[in-house]
Amino acid sequence: MINTKYLSLITGAYLSGKGYLVEIHPEVAQNGLRPDVIAVKPIMRLLQQRLDKGAAPVGILYLLNKKDWLSTKHIIQQSGYREDFVRPVLRDAEKEGWVKSKNEAGDQVSWIINNYSVPVKECLYLCCGIEDPLGAVNILKRLKGSYHKGYIVFTYRIDDKFLHDCHHEEIGVLIYDEKSSGFREPIKAQRLKITDKKTYYSISERIVVNRCLC
Repeated sequence: MINTKYLSLITGAYLSGKGYLVEIHPEVAQNGLRPDVIAVKPIMRLLQQRLDKGAAPVGILYLLNKKDWLSTKHIIQQSGYREDFVRPVLRDAEKEGWVKSKNEAGDQVSWIINNYSVPVKECLYLCCGIEDPLGAVNILKRLKGSYHKGYIVFTYRIDDKFLHDCHHEEIGVLIYDEKSSGFREPIKAQRLKITDKKTYYSISERIVVNRCLC
């Protein structure tokens, strides 16, 4: 009988064949919760940036955008990092072209995103539900905001009530057929809005860099 570990590997291989970069049993820094598989679809033109520059400092960049100038003081307060860490990181990020700065009154410096974009177009979280279906639902519910689509993966037919509940929670279902070695998708996942930018940026950069640069 297929267990969660083996099903995770099969699912990861399936998604890798579809052009995703995959991480099995990843760490997600949110209440100790984690899916069994994370898969991201890379933006190929941005991979070259990471080959040239390495990973971007997303622990700070997630606070910035392309419209609003934020002061160094504000960034330090919001990031929770020490000033002697934030200032050199911002200067290095400016040298790499990720951000740009401008001088304000009173010797203050403000920052804005310059040439940074998240290097993926889609992020999937997948939980194997063969041992604990409700636990898988709970993980995906609690991690909403850090992924675009969430799926629960099974190796057996799911009853209509559970499928209805998954649809209500905007969660998709994949079923692996051992005989055909293929997947079917009785419920498609709905694409969700990213609200936890810090986790999403961190995961996207980590997987892209680990799979392409290491």
